[in-house]
Amino acid sequence: MGGYIWSFAVSLIVPLTMIGFGAYFMKRAPKEINAFFGYRTRRSMKSRETWEFAHKYCGRLWFYFGLCMIPADLAALSIAAALIPDADGFAVAMSVAVFIEIAVMFIPLAKTERALDRTFDRHGRRK
Repeated sequence: MGGYIWSFAVSLIVPLTMIGFGAYFMKRAPKEINAFFGYRTRRSMKSRETWEFAHKYCGRLWFYFGLCMIPADLAALSIAAALIPDADGFAVAMSVAVFIEIAVMFIPLAKTERALDRTFDRHGRRK
């Protein structure tokens, strides 16, 4: 039983990380455009305006994607726990769930890049 509880806890790391950073970035972008922390792409680092826009946009998406992933993840792992009686099979199911979460984590990044492209020109000025 302890292995199942541990697996549930591990599977929540990605959504909770998304929620935490999403809430942080929605409220504030890092003060300085930097190459170490924040939403760092060539397009987001063009100007202060693109930097702030990217953080707020991606932060909002990460926050809501993370919130949606928690019940979906718990439901999928609950079904897996009921259908897969052995711990090894459940560990495989949990690993698949975490890989799916990581893949879902990149969807907001692609959406943010498209939003930056629609909103700003190649010099970082609003269109």
